[in-house]
Amino acid sequence: MTWTPAIIIASEKGWKRFCHNSNQCCVLSKYWDKFQNTLTKMSEFVYGKMLPIVVNKLWFVWILVFLAVGIAGTVFVFYKPGLKRPSSKDLQLFPDSHLFTKYDKFKGNFKFKSTTDNEIGFSLYWGPVNEDNGNHLNPDDLGTVSFESFDMSSQAAQSFMLNQCDQMMNDSFLNEQYRNGAYNPVCFPKAMKLLLTLKNCHFTASNGAIVDISPCCNQPSFPVAPDVYKKCTILSAVAGEVLGTPVNTTLLSADQLTQLKKISQAVRSQSYFGVPWFDTTGHLKAYQISGLTSSPFIELYDTMDTFYANLHSFRNRHLAGSPSGLSNGWVGVTYNYGNFYDLQKSMYIGTYQSFGITLGVALVVKFITTLNVMLTFYALLTMTLSVFTTIGCLVLLGWELNILESVAISLAVGLSIDFSIHYSVAYRLLTENCRSKRVEKTVSLIGSAVTMAALTTFVAGASLMGAHILAYLQLGTFLMLVMVFSWLFATLFFMSLCRIIGPLGNVGQIPFSISGWKKCIKSNRKSKSNSFYLTDQDENNSDLNTAEYHNKIVPDHDEI
Repeated sequence: MTWTPAIIIASEKGWKRFCHNSNQCCVLSKYWDKFQNTLTKMSEFVYGKMLPIVVNKLWFVWILVFLAVGIAGTVFVFYKPGLKRPSSKDLQLFPDSHLFTKYDKFKGNFKFKSTTDNEIGFSLYWGPVNEDNGNHLNPDDLGTVSFESFDMSSQAAQSFMLNQCDQMMNDSFLNEQYRNGAYNPVCFPKAMKLLLTLKNCHFTASNGAIVDISPCCNQPSFPVAPDVYKKCTILSAVAGEVLGTPVNTTLLSADQLTQLKKISQAVRSQSYFGVPWFDTTGHLKAYQISGLTSSPFIELYDTMDTFYANLHSFRNRHLAGSPSGLSNGWVGVTYNYGNFYDLQKSMYIGTYQSFGITLGVALVVKFITTLNVMLTFYALLTMTLSVFTTIGCLVLLGWELNILESVAISLAVGLSIDFSIHYSVAYRLLTENCRSKRVEKTVSLIGSAVTMAALTTFVAGASLMGAHILAYLQLGTFLMLVMVFSWLFATLFFMSLCRIIGPLGNVGQIPFSISGWKKCIKSNRKSKSNSFYLTDQDENNSDLNTAEYHNKIVPDHDEI
């Protein structure tokens, strides 16, 4: 806006001074003039005759063709093959043909890079609320843990949790070695039952003192009373410290003695299949069941999405019919195995959200520019089909939805709306009552300018195609595709719509003018200045007769 006029004036004056007394410059000037005249004639022929004829005569062809192309692009984006989530958490820097990229894809086949113990762990929680109350715009803000009440002390809850020990450990969703006891897991409700049904209530603690664990022993049956279960929960959790060598082992069977030692070892090694968590006052705040699944960690989104579906199915399957105090349990994965999956899902959803937001902003800008409902709708349709066609081509090229691709898709809307805005504004400002004449003049007036705008951006993208960095290659490909389809859809599809159903006169136009608003504001101010109000003194003046009252509050016609 500022440099271009100044450069043109400076070059014109400099050229004239330099060529004032030079015959050679005059010859060059003649050739330059001929070249400019040739370009002008070609532009007048293409945009003044050929392109208007192509649009006016073949409008039905362009509408059908570009509708079909746009619908096909939409199918490619949303249905099949669809936008691909990133298949690796590593940022790809080079094209697929590069040796570094090939190594990243096949490095798992090398022994020094392969991993075996990568099964995904899970945890089933009661007590903590499953919510992220941190600042979502600050990744480092993890928020605070909040708790909700749950009850595992009722007799129904005791029986339910005890039954779940065997049912969960026999579920095929868990790792086979884990189910077979290779990791030596101990189910906490079973430990509680063993503790509560022990006949011997006196044990030797780690410091040698004799400890009486009553009433957490010698219970006649299980489940026990809720108050006893609550009191004994914390004792069972620290059984490894309390339950040392029994004072009288003759009261224990060999199986009970083995189970008791196993519980003590489990607590010391934290291999409980179910861990209670207490606050500083000894109250139970949370309960956690952890284990290993049979699914290995894979970075592919579809595989992890299936795993999460199976994980929630596992949770629903084992919590079906749970008592009211245990129905709010929720499940998650351990060791940050879900971070990359969450990133993939957020990028996929966020891309469509950003696309919708940019589309809405573009719609508002388009409407403010033209104030015509029909032209705004045609431009929206043109822009949407153009963007989906561009993204559909990127999908066919094998693009994965990484950070650069997400940003590019969001930018596609802004880069696609320019040309349709130029055409619609020019069409709206013309006064012809014939659609074909309006289309012809619109294309002839700004067709060359729109083409040059698309061409310069296309050349900028083409200049990046010689790069060896994948991001530059993708950016160049995106710029070239979005310019080609934006120009084609705006010039042929949008103008064809205007040719057959374009608005004429004030059809679809929202009346608005600055001068009209100024007149309206002045009129309101004048009406307020001519307003008369009856004061309290006038109301209380008993000598004011009807005629005087009328003359005081009602102005003359001349004053109005």
